[in-house]
Amino acid sequence: MIVDYLKDKRILFLILILVALAMLDYVVGIHLGIEFVGGTQIPVTLEQPVNPDTMTSIINILQQRVSTFGIKEITIEGIGNSALYVIIPTVSEPEINSTINLIESQGVFEGIVNGKEALNGSSILPGSIGTVPATTTPSGVSWAVNCFLTRKAATYFSRVVFGQANKPLYMFLDRPNKAIVLMNQSSINALSANSSESTVMSARQDALSLGNQTIPLEVYSNSSAGLHSLITYLSQHNSTYNKVILSKATPKYIIDNITRLGYSVVLENAENMTPSFFYSGSLTSKNATLNSWASVGLLSAPLLSPNITNGLVTESYQISGMAPTTLPLAKQVAFANNQ
Repeated sequence: MIVDYLKDKRILFLILILVALAMLDYVVGIHLGIEFVGGTQIPVTLEQPVNPDTMTSIINILQQRVSTFGIKEITIEGIGNSALYVIIPTVSEPEINSTINLIESQGVFEGIVNGKEALNGSSILPGSIGTVPATTTPSGVSWAVNCFLTRKAATYFSRVVFGQANKPLYMFLDRPNKAIVLMNQSSINALSANSSESTVMSARQDALSLGNQTIPLEVYSNSSAGLHSLITYLSQHNSTYNKVILSKATPKYIIDNITRLGYSVVLENAENMTPSFFYSGSLTSKNATLNSWASVGLLSAPLLSPNITNGLVTESYQISGMAPTTLPLAKQVAFANNQ
C-alpha cells in the first residue's frame, strides 16, 4: 500500500526532495540546460586550442562585435584553452537567436583609403592569407601578413591608392552603420598631450570618413549650453542615424535624453573608446594618424608603401609593422606574433 511505502524513510526523503524541487521551479523558474533565470549562456567551442593571448583577443573581438550590433550588457568568459561562454541577460528566444547568428557570422571587412573603400572581404582570395614569422633585427621585431587579391579587386585597389603614398589604409571589422560617436570634451583634451587638439580631431575624422557613410564624431561639454547644443544636434539627425556610440561613464540623464530621441545606445568601456595614434614630424609640429579604435571596429592602419601607389596592378600584397620598442624583447616577439 502507499502508506507502507511512506513509512520507508528513503522513499519519504525522495518525495520531499521532489516536492521541494517542484516548489522551487514554481517560485523562481529554474530550468535545466544552458538557459537560466535572468540570462542565457551560449557555449562556443573553438576549432583548436589557443594560447592565453589569443583567447583574450577572441573574447575582445566577440565583445566588440556584439556591442557594435547593439546587444547590451553581454559577458564573455574563456573556459580553458578551447571554449568560452557568451552570457546574455535575456531569455528571449529572438535575442538569443540573433546573438548566435552574430557569433556564427563572418565579420564585415573594409579597407578604406582617403575616404574611399579600397578593399573588402570579397577582394581577398580565399585561403591566401599567410603570416610571416616574427623577425628580430637590430632595429626591433617585425611582423607581416601576406595576402592575394582577385584580379578585379587588384585593379580597383591600384586606382584607389594611386598617389596616396604613405597614407593610411584604415582596416575595419564590422564598421558601424548609421552611427554617431559621442565624446566628452574632457576625453578629447586628455588625448591631446602628444599633439594639438585640432590635429587629434582631424586624425579621428579622417579615419571615420567614407563618403555618405561617414561616421560623425560629436564632442560635447558638460555646460548647460553644451548639453543643449548636443540634444539639438541629435534631434536634427535622428532621421539619418539610429545609433549612438558613447562611454559607459556618460551620465544617465544624457543617455536617457538620447534614447528618448529614438536612438539605440551602444555603451563602450574606456579602453574601447580610447583610440591609439602614431605620430610623425618634428617635436614642434607633430602629425597624428589614428592607428586603432575598438569602438568603431578599426583594427589597424598600415601606411601605403610608395611602390604600390604608382598605378601598377599587382595581386600580391604584404601588410607589415614593428612591435613597440619600448617593450622587453620577449614581449615584442609576443606582440608581433599576436599582430
